[in-house]
Amino acid sequence: MGNLVGFSTFYSEENPPSAIIDAVASGKVDVAIVWGPAAGHYVQRQRVPLTMVPVPSGKGDLPFEFGISMGVKTGNEALKIRLEKVIDTRRVEITKILQDYNVPLVQWKAGPKR
Repeated sequence: MGNLVGFSTFYSEENPPSAIIDAVASGKVDVAIVWGPAAGHYVQRQRVPLTMVPVPSGKGDLPFEFGISMGVKTGNEALKIRLEKVIDTRRVEITKILQDYNVPLVQWKAGPKR
């Protein structure tokens, strides 16, 4: 435990969200476990090549991967349908934005619609 370095997730001007990735790039730490979308965004901006590796979750583990989603207020079926249509018709553009920001993408199996 003597080799651990803690980082605050309460970001400010003095503690930017890039601090953890900067610490890896500078050699202050060898490894960091960071939320994928934030990590990907800052990893791709480093001058030092860094590699992101997904952390797999075993049965019963706290999952380290999850979907990004939107929600609407219960009963607002019209808005839900409009959002679903926009997501479906602009899926390629949405995926490109996520890729441009180096957000790790995970293939999910379709589940029941709610």
